[in-house]
Amino acid sequence: MKTGKTIQGADIHLVGDSTMCFYTPEDAPMEGWGMHLPKFCKPGVKVFNHAFAGRSTKSFQNEGRWGKMLPLIKKGDIVVIGMAHNDAAPKDTRPQNHTELGGEFEGNLKRWIEDIRTHRGIPVLCTSTVRWNEKKPSMEEVFQGKYTEYNQAILQTAKVCGCECIDLFTAALDVLMSMKHENVKTFYMFMKDDYCHTTDKGACFYANKFVDLAKKAKGSIADLFL
Repeated sequence: MKTGKTIQGADIHLVGDSTMCFYTPEDAPMEGWGMHLPKFCKPGVKVFNHAFAGRSTKSFQNEGRWGKMLPLIKKGDIVVIGMAHNDAAPKDTRPQNHTELGGEFEGNLKRWIEDIRTHRGIPVLCTSTVRWNEKKPSMEEVFQGKYTEYNQAILQTAKVCGCECIDLFTAALDVLMSMKHENVKTFYMFMKDDYCHTTDKGACFYANKFVDLAKKAKGSIADLFL
């Protein structure tokens, strides 16, 4: 159900971490899913990828990245927020990224939602990508990850704020768990023992899943896709 009216000439802004951000050809085959979003958009729709590796809602804000992005939002623009992985980072080793659940993380999201609306944009929250495993994980192993609690907080915050939300994590997990492990490995940087960051194939998978979910939800961003 639509919670905002899409305006002609609206563009998309992406705010997230390394799973969403832009990579250079030198980083191949690693890509963020935000890199593939433009090919799903209608002619004239621009995608501005502000996502940056290793950032959380705290560090993205504290480094001034959020403040630099806000003036770029024009009336009707969609701002997709996809944070969780780095907010869930251990407090003792990555205090610059860690945010506490039950207050700080949700508070950051709520302030961002308010900021976007103040700039006459439309906020869309998005749950994270799935962290896989060297061996095909069980559903219980996947949900033991701390970041899954942050995904639940994203869903709850969207509900409280009346904000559109794409549950990318749950939808992607359903597909990945049904696949052969050897096929899922092609989605991730397994050659570097990395089961968080995606290859071009994995990034395309997540972008396609995001678009499919957006269209099914018939939210504001769906109007910008082919």
